[in-house]
Amino acid sequence: VGKDLVGLLVNLATHPRTAGVIVESGLFPQVMTRVLKTRDPLLCKVVRHVSSHKEVVDPMYELLMSEGVRMFKWMNEFVRMALCCVDNPDLLVEVLGTLVNITHEDAPWGELCEAGLVDLMTRLLVPSFSEDDIVLEC
Repeated sequence: VGKDLVGLLVNLATHPRTAGVIVESGLFPQVMTRVLKTRDPLLCKVVRHVSSHKEVVDPMYELLMSEGVRMFKWMNEFVRMALCCVDNPDLLVEVLGTLVNITHEDAPWGELCEAGLVDLMTRLLVPSFSEDDIVLEC
């Protein structure tokens, strides 16, 4: 996907109504699949911006967890991606920012902690180990 197109999508995702349209369009699961496959920080920023709106985050979560989409483990994949991209701060800040935004009551936080989220946070919060943006997301 072209950088200009993704840049436009990043800007559109900052507005709550447009973020809702992005989720409702039926194409959002494809965006998420592409993020998981390519680990593109700019495309991950789209997901982060969409998830930052409280009126959109629950429909987004429910869509990704639905039977039709079957992306039940997307949060686990985000934790796995974060564990592997510690040396890529641009992607790491977007992944952590997206996880921070998930406030759905059914989010599998215990499972994510067992998958390495707590260890990652502990490592990232060691003084002088991480960039300031990453520490703020932790």
